[in-house]
Amino acid sequence: MLSVNTNMNSLVAQNNLQSSQSRMNNALQRLSTGLQINSAADNPAGLVTSSLENAQISGLQQSIQNIQTGSALVQTADSSLSNINDLLVQVRNLAANSANTATQSTASLAANQANADALLASIDNIASTTKFGTVALLDGTFSAAQFQTGAFSGQTASLTIAKSDSTTLAVNAIDITTAAGATAALTAIDAAISTVASARGDLGAFMAGTLTATQNNNQAQLTNLQQAKSIVTDTNYQTEIANYTSENIRQQAASTVLGMANQSNQSILSLLRGQ
Repeated sequence: MLSVNTNMNSLVAQNNLQSSQSRMNNALQRLSTGLQINSAADNPAGLVTSSLENAQISGLQQSIQNIQTGSALVQTADSSLSNINDLLVQVRNLAANSANTATQSTASLAANQANADALLASIDNIASTTKFGTVALLDGTFSAAQFQTGAFSGQTASLTIAKSDSTTLAVNAIDITTAAGATAALTAIDAAISTVASARGDLGAFMAGTLTATQNNNQAQLTNLQQAKSIVTDTNYQTEIANYTSENIRQQAASTVLGMANQSNQSILSLLRGQ
């Protein structure tokens, strides 16, 4: 007696159809998300690599932002020091004028002193009020301040900005009401101007040699990492379109084979019923 237990051709065709559908769905998902890795099962090793790269990319992006903020801080301090320098130059001009006692009266010398005192008070005001946000910069408290300039622990830079008031610059007690006092004041003011210039030079060196150089290096690393991550995670559209098209053709073929297999089985059953 004849019997039909299993339609093997149909089972094979169904299996091929399901496999093709699964591969086509994967290709479609990669095309729609733009990612090769949409779950851990897609590429376990690639997922680990991309996760580590993501962390480093995020760290580099934050470090670049940190450096940009640090640069703004340094520029703020330098701008205030530039103002202090300008005020010192004005005080120096008054001292030079007072040193020319042959043409000065007591009243004019007193006026020069009053103007100098007002300029020195302005220097003190700048030194005490210059801030970046809430961080004081020129009052002597900005010492060994740390900047996180890299993606990892230990990638830091530190900066100290000296106090820049008239007392620290040793010009707070100048007396330009006499020739001798004015001459001594010129020496003290020149030293103060040199001190301010040196502080500005240190800021410039920190900006260019540390912050800007590190930012350029970080940006290069970031670009390289993003490119490397893209290779691992981003969809190759040309490849996935080809995969989708190929699997679509396979699916159509498998559907045709399945239909034929089922039709063949039905034909055999019909023959058996007719016996």
